[in-house]
Amino acid sequence: MQLGKCHKPEAPPIASPPTSSATMPLLDDPTPTHHQTFRLHSINSTILIRQFPTQGISFQLWPAATTLLTLLDRHPTNTTPLSSSFNICGRRPRILELGSGTGVVGIAAAALLGANVTVTDLPHVLPNLQFNVDANAGILELHGGAVDVAALSWGESKDMEAIGRDWFIIVPNSQ
Repeated sequence: MQLGKCHKPEAPPIASPPTSSATMPLLDDPTPTHHQTFRLHSINSTILIRQFPTQGISFQLWPAATTLLTLLDRHPTNTTPLSSSFNICGRRPRILELGSGTGVVGIAAAALLGANVTVTDLPHVLPNLQFNVDANAGILELHGGAVDVAALSWGESKDMEAIGRDWFIIVPNSQ
């Protein structure tokens, strides 16, 4: 990967996560961005995450997200404490991630577990969250995962009703 150039996830690097590119402007937005790739060794794939570090904590990766991603990748689903949650009645797990930020955990969980994941955050965060989901659509499809993006503001009944109640696993804010 060359520094300073945008890249697409279809040509994953072999290096372990994370690797990053230099700060670069979007074509129509002067806000500096940071692209980071994460190697998912267990499924031989790489995901791409776009961040806007100058825009606040919702637009940057938190250390907890990298840790959770690594744990999901290194531990087969049949040997984790949550193994029974990943295979309920032979159905794909449904995961709700609260305060998803960049979406790295939800995207990785969908790809690694073949899960249906809904990533949520405040409305102003959703465009970048959707960008990251779209950037990884090929990897999600290849591994049987799916990610939906939804607004969820704490205390907003209409947001909670819109996402529903049929969830097997809820992942708290890890961004």
